[in-house]
Amino acid sequence: MEMYDNENTAHKSFDENYLSEELLQAQWAEFIELKKVITEIFLKKGSPITILDIGIGNARIVKHLYAIPEMWDMIELYDGTWLCRNMCYFIP
Repeated sequence: MEMYDNENTAHKSFDENYLSEELLQAQWAEFIELKKVITEIFLKKGSPITILDIGIGNARIVKHLYAIPEMWDMIELYDGTWLCRNMCYFIP
């Protein structure tokens, strides 16, 4: 059985109405840790960083980063490649 073996499974895996509370909490915890790493690298480098994001999804991370100006200012280039269908609607 494949992770996204049919269209219904794929659509529901990106719909927050079908995600468990534990998965939603894990996604936020992942995002918080990512913000810490971005900040750490930015401070160490002393200039904005470049991020390459190769993933399957709905551009959740870039949407959240973009919504926080002080985080987005730490990013010089965000190059995102998402393998998704009819779900990616915002890429800055």
